Amino acid sequence: MMKRNKTLQVKFSLASLDRDADLFRYFCFPAPGEWDWSEKIFSVHPELKEILKGKTLRNSHSLIKQYVRVNRQEHQEEVLSLVGRYQRTWEQVGNDYLTLLSGHFETTFPKEPQTIRAYISIVPIFPRDLDAWSFHVGTDEHGMLPIAFHELLHFFYFKKWMEVFPETKREELDSPHLVWKLSEILAPIILNLNPDIQKISPVRHGQYDEFAHIRVGEQLLVDRFAALYNAHLRSGESFGIFLTDAWNEAKKQEKLLS
Repeated sequence: MMKRNKTLQVKFSLASLDRDADLFRYFCFPAPGEWDWSEKIFSVHPELKEILKGKTLRNSHSLIKQYVRVNRQEHQEEVLSLVGRYQRTWEQVGNDYLTLLSGHFETTFPKEPQTIRAYISIVPIFPRDLDAWSFHVGTDEHGMLPIAFHELLHFFYFKKWMEVFPETKREELDSPHLVWKLSEILAPIILNLNPDIQKISPVRHGQYDEFAHIRVGEQLLVDRFAALYNAHLRSGESFGIFLTDAWNEAKKQEKLLS
């Protein structure tokens, strides 16, 4: 039986003004080759779209920072109240979930950090920092746990990945590399199909649109990986064997995923 987590904690806090402003700039002005998330941003923050019309990354900094400052002032009481509510919600399930992840991925809790930082942000996209073990959640209270579960899964998944594939370069764990793409395909599959996770939080997790509609012949690619994961659950084999099988399949389908 996996030792119950007594050391690793998740602590929620409000993202700083500078952190939110930097995220808006990153997602509104994607670098060449990066996914363009700007329309997702502007669907939630249409005023920002008007503010940035005709602007470039170079001359956007002060405008975005002022927008974040005003938005935060307008919703300060509401957003600040989320810190305590999120923390209380997390405490009800958090230790069970972290213990489950460690056991399922057959990897230990990290020695450092002992505290995972969860930043509450007005940015409607939720990046993670694999090096710092920190992540972002939004201001939609109903969406907090699904986002937290998804991002925390990635930390343990990539910890195990580096144990199985230690030759992997650090940059491969991020977009747009195939290792990253596989992780994003597998995360919702594991969250949806693992019965122990569903007992803790019975939520349906969706795939990125970029992956959800890819087909291999008549079969959806994500269904192909789901079948591999279901076979893994039935087999009782190690998660490392499943990762190897999934990676071999991803390399076969690399052109479809490019």
